[in-house]
Amino acid sequence: MRIVIAPIMCLLASATVATAATQSALRSVNGTGLSSASPGNAFTMNFAPSITKDAAPYHVLQVGMIFDSGSTQFTQLNIQLDSSPTVFTFLPYPGNHRQVAYTLYDPSFTSNPGVGYPTTPEFVLLPQAWRDDLEDGVLAGKLWVSDPVGGANTYLMSANSVFEVPETASPEPGAGLAVIATAAALLRRGRRCRQT
Repeated sequence: MRIVIAPIMCLLASATVATAATQSALRSVNGTGLSSASPGNAFTMNFAPSITKDAAPYHVLQVGMIFDSGSTQFTQLNIQLDSSPTVFTFLPYPGNHRQVAYTLYDPSFTSNPGVGYPTTPEFVLLPQAWRDDLEDGVLAGKLWVSDPVGGANTYLMSANSVFEVPETASPEPGAGLAVIATAAALLRRGRRCRQT
């Protein structure tokens, strides 16, 4: 039996590779007193507790973002992340001018983005500033809308972020066949030796 186990363990150890998987996490913030100018309403979304494989710095692959201003119409949503001086501008859905739906994506993860409003969220390449801000698993910044009209000045922002996380080393698919074939051959050989 020891003769069979040793080669199997050697083959299994030599056939392992490190791979990557993804995990997603959803966070939301809501508030009142929706700001119409910089510096805006502060927000923080901590995704780190939902990522079971602690792999900081985190590598974000996609951020799906939805913003809803209740009954307040506006011409654009502005977001400035705490880690960047850049103000990012997002246009509302033209059917109601109260909601924003964007997907900030990495082309290595999303190779075929949607066409945008009105059938899908707007797709935009994931800016480096967003990648940098999410390295610690936390998206933080300030938001405000331009040219607000009417409404109760309440808002909801939600983000579903996808992170690449390392997996433990796992055998390559072909390695399993090699292990099984080797074990079967050794068992047959052992039986033949015992019969003679």
